Amino acid sequence: MSNVSSSFKVTLPSGETRVVDAGTPVSSFAPPTTAKGLPVIAARYNNKISSLNRPVDRDGQLDYVDQSSRDGGLIYRRSLTFLLIRAIKDLFPDLRVYINHSLNRGYYGEVYNQFVSGEEPSLLAESDIERIKAQMSKLVAENIPFVRRELPVGEAQALFEKHGMTDKVELLKYREGDEISVYSLGDMVNHFYGQLVPSTGFLTALDLKLCGPGFVLLFPQHGR
Repeated sequence: MSNVSSSFKVTLPSGETRVVDAGTPVSSFAPPTTAKGLPVIAARYNNKISSLNRPVDRDGQLDYVDQSSRDGGLIYRRSLTFLLIRAIKDLFPDLRVYINHSLNRGYYGEVYNQFVSGEEPSLLAESDIERIKAQMSKLVAENIPFVRRELPVGEAQALFEKHGMTDKVELLKYREGDEISVYSLGDMVNHFYGQLVPSTGFLTALDLKLCGPGFVLLFPQHGR
C-alpha cells in the first residue's frame, strides 16, 4: 500500500486551514493583491519563497508576497530583466544584453553587437529605447508564462551552447550541484538564482531610460 498522501492541510495567512488535493497550486488560494494593495507575485510556503505555481506536496503555512518586500522586489527585478532581454532580442537579434550594476533605483546595462569585434558597447538612440519599452509592454499584454525546469548541469550547458549563450556555459563550469533552474520565456532560455513571477502579465510597472552609452532599467519602489 502506498504511503503517499493524496491530500494536505494548508494554513492560510488568516489562520483558516483547508484540506486540498496533492498537486493543487498555491495560486488557488492567492488573492489578486496583498493588504497593501499590491499584486501578489509569489508565495512563502513553510517560510520558503516559492512560485505561485508551486504544487502543494506537504502540510504547510502559506503567506503571500508582493514587490514591497526584499524577496518580492528581487523576484520582480529578475523577471523584468528577463523581459527586457527578450524585448531587445525581438527587435535587435544581433545585440547581446549585459546588466552591469545597480544604479539608483534600477539596473544599468549595455548592449553589444555579438558579430562585431571590439569592446565598445553599441550606442542606443532615444527612439530605440521607446521601441524596446513598447515591445516590453506588448509582451506584458500577451501574458506569456515564465516556465521553470530543473535540468542536469550538462544538459543546461548544451542548451545554452545551442542558444549561443557562451557566458552561461562558462559560468556553469563552476556550478556545484547536479541540477540548475532554467527558465523559458517563449523560445528564449535563461538561468536565474531564485524565483520569477508566473508570467509577463505581472510586470505592469516598468520603465527604461537612455543613459549613455547604455540604459537604466527602472523598478517600482515600494519600500523593502
